[in-house]
Amino acid sequence: MTTWRERECTECKQVMLTASKASICLQCKCKLKSKDAVKNELDIIADYGYGVNGEPTKNKFGKRVYKLIAPCCNGEFASVFGNLISGIKKNEQSGYHKLPCGLCGPKHRMETALKGYVEKNGVDYDEATFKQYKHQVQGKSDLVYKANEKLLNPTGLVRGLAGIKGAYHLDHKTPIIECFKKGWTPEQASHINNLQMLHWQENLSKGSK
Repeated sequence: MTTWRERECTECKQVMLTASKASICLQCKCKLKSKDAVKNELDIIADYGYGVNGEPTKNKFGKRVYKLIAPCCNGEFASVFGNLISGIKKNEQSGYHKLPCGLCGPKHRMETALKGYVEKNGVDYDEATFKQYKHQVQGKSDLVYKANEKLLNPTGLVRGLAGIKGAYHLDHKTPIIECFKKGWTPEQASHINNLQMLHWQENLSKGSK
């Protein structure tokens, strides 16, 4: 026979009728469990050399998202904890010993894509000037994204590395190299109308075409 009793939760002080012998309510128990999980994840993140900016948020799938400060460039990018660890392990297994970074990673892929483009189509522009132009466009694009994040990313898609499940890139609808060859200014190339969130697989596929 179930015995019911009044219990005051030692955490939230709420009094309720319950058959449980626990000293805290289920809601507080879940909160404490989540708090312990966050602490454990923060410790692991710190061990790898990342900084954390603010408290974690949750994406639409209920996964905790951290705003991380990359040890390589001190830039900020967002990542689900599990995705970050998967990226680290993937790099270790492939012999690529750099830590995942949502800023340096896309730049590295852009350099690789540019090299392939040049080999395929030839260089009909000054490469040094283009690199300076690309750097300006990427910097301005990040500023535009930060100022218009709710418009560009209303559903809170996570920006992350290629190969990471659920990761998205800030994509230029007209690629930077095409903007350069068309004579667009960095401001035109990084305009909000030329930016979109694109799944990393779509973005790489777009680049290969």
